[in-house]
Parts: sequence; structure tokens; C-alpha cells
Amino acid sequence: MLASRATDNYYAEERKIYKYAYNIYLRNSEVPFILKKLCRHYKVRVPRVRYWGHRDSGSAGWDGLRLSNLPSIGLLIHEFGHYAKDKGDIEKILRGCVNKGTSHHGTLFQATLNQVHSWAMSNNYWNEQLQNRRERKDNKISQEIRENKEALRMENILGTKIEKTKKKIYKKEESIKKYNKRLEYYQKLYATKTKNARRSIGSLKGALTKYEKELDIH
Repeated sequence: MLASRATDNYYAEERKIYKYAYNIYLRNSEVPFILKKLCRHYKVRVPRVRYWGHRDSGSAGWDGLRLSNLPSIGLLIHEFGHYAKDKGDIEKILRGCVNKGTSHHGTLFQATLNQVHSWAMSNNYWNEQLQNRRERKDNKISQEIRENKEALRMENILGTKIEKTKKKIYKKEESIKKYNKRLEYYQKLYATKTKNARRSIGSLKGALTKYEKELDIH
């Protein structure tokens, strides 16, 4: 039997008695899956759940639970026991029982906790469902990781091709600039040469005409 007062090391005793449940840890996303089953069976409203800390500890209020991150099933059942102790089918089961010890962790709560754990143990298919859910989620995550890796690989390949193409375009553009500078230089150079050649042709033609006239005179 559990100690009747929290000061009698109640929590340590509970963890020994329900060791199996305190050795199964849940992902935060899995808590609603288990909690909904508990609430459906005991006919209570699904409470709001908040997460805080990593010490496998929590608390229960009238409208919700506070759990640590990655809580054990034992912790979830403990806080659910507080939440549902005065509600639904648990109230009917415990009707007429006299509480001994503290109002919080006395014999009435111990009976509640034992009832919930007994029902949880009788439904070991939870473990299979939980495992199947984890496998499906892990497979989905693995698939997403593979897809992300493939997308990243393609992105890297395309990124490399884009960078190489940009470099080639840059080199070609620089070559065009260089060719244009050379073209401008040679255009000026040969424009001058052409101009000088035309002048020379004009002078030579004038000299030719002069020589032809002198030839006619003689």
C-alpha cells in the first residue's frame, strides 16, 4: 500500500509500484493519443495540456494538466487521476469510500490511481498502437528527410550549374568588352590610315594630271 501522506515519500513509492508505466516515455505529440483514450473510457472532458520543464513532473487543475516535456505514461496517469478523481465513472467506482490520509494523495486518490493503472495495463494494445504510430511517424520523417536531402542535392547541383553558367556569361561579356575596345582602337587607327591614304591618292592624282598635261604639250 502506498504511503498515505506525500511527506511519507509517496512519489518514490508510487514509482516503485507502477515502475512499468514510469519507464515508458511519450513524445509530446503522443500525449493526446493516450489522454483521449483515458478520457473516453472514464467519460470526462479532454483537458487542456501545457508542457513545461524536463523533470517528469506535473500538476493537475480543474480544467487542465501541466506536464513536463517527454512525460512518462506514469506521470500522465498520475495527473489524469487527480483530474478525473471526482468526475465520471471513477466517481461511481469510488462512491462510499472513506478517504484516509491527505486529501491530495490519500487512500481515495490511491484507489483512483490503481483503477486507472489497472485499466491501462489491461489494454496493452496501447504499446502496439504507440509503436505503430511512432514507426509511421518516423518513416514519414525519414521520407521527408530523404526528400529534403534529394531536393537539397538537386538544389546544390542546379546551384553549381547556375554559378558556372554565370561565370561563363561574365567571361564572355568581358571578352566582348575587350573586343569592343580593340575594335574602337583599330577603327580609329584604320580610319586615320584610310584618311591619309585618300589624301595621298588625291595628291598622286593631281600629280598624274600635271604630268599628263606636260606630256601633251611636248
